[in-house]
Amino acid sequence: SEDEESDTETNNALTLIGQAYNYPNPFKVPIEETVIRFELQNSAEVTIEIMDSNADFVTRLIDNEFRPAGEHTGDTWDGRNSNGRLVANGVYFCNIRTNRQQKIIKIAVTR
Repeated sequence: SEDEESDTETNNALTLIGQAYNYPNPFKVPIEETVIRFELQNSAEVTIEIMDSNADFVTRLIDNEFRPAGEHTGDTWDGRNSNGRLVANGVYFCNIRTNRQQKIIKIAVTR
């Protein structure tokens, strides 16, 4: 029936971000980088941005890059902003976003 087809299309189009976290956390700059790990239930174009505790933009790690379904551990943050400067100690937020969903993880930076 038409209903079943539209349900199937909706399910195929729905991209769900599974478990997401970073490690090490906290991480020590400039000695360490932190790995952003996330799972996708479906392939999707993914954007990963770092924001500070005031929700201001710090840097973009990837911008609408295609990622297949599965586990991803290849994206890292070195604790630098978009100008290449090391950020201050504190809490930052990593926003992992597809066209349908976003997940935010908390990252602690120390020196």
